[in-house]
Amino acid sequence: MTSLKDASGDFDDAIDQMRNAPRTDATAQRRVLNNVMACLYRLRNYRMERCGRSEYWRLADATASGQLVEAIVLVRGAGEHDFSRDVGPRTGYAYPGPRTFPSEDLHPDEYNRYWRPRAELEYDLAARDPKYGLKLAGYYDKHLADYLVLETLESARSFLVAAE
Repeated sequence: MTSLKDASGDFDDAIDQMRNAPRTDATAQRRVLNNVMACLYRLRNYRMERCGRSEYWRLADATASGQLVEAIVLVRGAGEHDFSRDVGPRTGYAYPGPRTFPSEDLHPDEYNRYWRPRAELEYDLAARDPKYGLKLAGYYDKHLADYLVLETLESARSFLVAAE
């Protein structure tokens, strides 16, 4: 990776692939999500190098979008990516959940990909990082659980591209 332009371009392409993957094809969604997560991780590491580790952490802890990035990085290390789920349309609701808002990424008549609540995960998220796991799991609860995956990825991008 040689530049911010390369790193952010890869991330943008991966998000576009996720946006365009058939929402009813679980395998395609899983594959593009894995790619998005890898690109986000590379972009985050690029930014950490450019800002310096301590400055990066200061910025990440001080902002909601930075906390969101670190929550995504925490679940990325989980290996098997079972931290998101598809939610089909629910009759009677314009928006499927209390953390779901109108956007170009929400399709009320189709399936949507959400981050699972921590209680639905098959592992202890806080135990993923012995030193900061509890804090980062709290970031997950606050900024990811029950939110649309695509919208949170866009928020992560805005932090990582502006974090310098």
